[in-house]
Amino acid sequence: MASVQDISGGGISLMSQISMPVESAVDLRISLDGRTVETVGRVLGRQPMRNGYGYHYRIAFESMCHLQQDVLSRWIEQSIEGRFGRT
Repeated sequence: MASVQDISGGGISLMSQISMPVESAVDLRISLDGRTVETVGRVLGRQPMRNGYGYHYRIAFESMCHLQQDVLSRWIEQSIEGRFGRT
């Protein structure tokens, strides 16, 4: 289990107690308000958390199908609109 800190069309920043080596491939399952995106990512960076209980990761999406990209893009767009209103 992980806690998402930031997400974009290209990747995700998260915190987890699971140890993953930099450059490793990871299977990701991301829940977005009732919808799920599944993809493979590559760990780009890992920093130990200050409290010593886990790591902060930067992960790039590597193989996301078009349908999954569409779900993620719509969710991001709706989140931005909900936060800042339509522009």
